Amino acid sequence: PRLVLANLQLRLRNADAAFALAGEASAIAPNDPRVRLALGRAHALNGDHQSALADFQKLVEAQPQAQAGQYHLALAQLRTGDRPKGRSTLQTLLELNPEHYGALLALGEIESVDGNTEAALAIVDRLDKIAEKAPAPRVLRGDVLMRARKFGEARAAYESARELADTGVIVMKVFAAMRAMDQSQEGRAMLEAWLEENPEDGTVRLALASMKQAEGAGTPAIADYEQILRK
Repeated sequence: PRLVLANLQLRLRNADAAFALAGEASAIAPNDPRVRLALGRAHALNGDHQSALADFQKLVEAQPQAQAGQYHLALAQLRTGDRPKGRSTLQTLLELNPEHYGALLALGEIESVDGNTEAALAIVDRLDKIAEKAPAPRVLRGDVLMRARKFGEARAAYESARELADTGVIVMKVFAAMRAMDQSQEGRAMLEAWLEENPEDGTVRLALASMKQAEGAGTPAIADYEQILRK
């Protein structure tokens, strides 16, 4: 029961409860790979990535074919700054399962950050075939193109993602692409339209307030800041 509850709290992102339950499960069954996985994920959710790394390393040593263990080990390696090992672990996982969605997303991001634009886009193409209705590959395509300074194509990719998931995060990415093309006023109109329908979105409101302040529109910006502080 503790493991079931721990996994439930992990899905709900209740870090303290997940860690407590995973710790209790570990005291009872320290060698159970399911418990080791839950404990590592709880450590990661609490921001203790070194402990998470140790948990996932033990899991993978015991079960090298465990895809969940390989995936979370790679994330822990990346979060602790060991990009070469993170890349290597992702590649090992993709040898086990060439269509592992999370591994492809993570490796695509690495390739993009490292400036390997063509390799990153090839991974995005693979993701599109695996999950053509998922927004994340389209967002990744936009991120890759932004880093390559292909802003118009990046905007198109983000807007395509927005058709599948109209979220504030994606709206801000569209805005970043527009601003990079000196389309800030059009972008501002988009943000204002978004806030009319989503007035509780503090991130978008903060971006709009910062733009107003930069333009010297102090009073409207203050009103936005005050609305943010009331949340």
